[in-house]
Amino acid sequence: MNGSSAMHYPDPISIEEYLDGEKVSEVRHEYVAGQVYAMAGASKNHERVSLNLAADLLRHTRGGPCEVYKSDMKVFVNILNNEAFYYPDIVVGCDPNDNATHYLNNPKLIIEVLSADEKRDRIEKLLIYQAIESLEEYVIISQNPKRPEVSIFRRAEGWTPGHKNTEGEFTLTTINYTGKVSDLYL
Repeated sequence: MNGSSAMHYPDPISIEEYLDGEKVSEVRHEYVAGQVYAMAGASKNHERVSLNLAADLLRHTRGGPCEVYKSDMKVFVNILNNEAFYYPDIVVGCDPNDNATHYLNNPKLIIEVLSADEKRDRIEKLLIYQAIESLEEYVIISQNPKRPEVSIFRRAEGWTPGHKNTEGEFTLTTINYTGKVSDLYL
């Protein structure tokens, strides 16, 4: 995602109105506490990185209990009674009881490829996603091949920024996956 802009409604809209609108909209929107934000398109580098990783994660999880979704699956978050829906670049769900058809309530892993608004992924989404009880890992990846980065934040480690990989391998412990940083930028 390269940023977002608010659509203007005189009053906040309900979740039902939002979900119904998303089913027919040609543009994706995120929803935060009744406000709807149109999502901008992604760059070639952004898409290359997210597709490379999503394809590898799909191969890795095939036949197991987890499913991989790329950019069109919403994630529901309820933080202090403020409900929101976000579209992560990659999300992995492993809960067989997560039965909503157009979003996940219980993702295990969320991956964001950095957009032009890096603060949103590094600060806002990191803080918001922590409210998802099922989430075990949050990963931020640079889209810039000249500045490779895979930063991994884990619930088990208090969400501290302890794993920043700029070369070599990185491991997503929640799904027992190891990949190469360089492979993301091919």
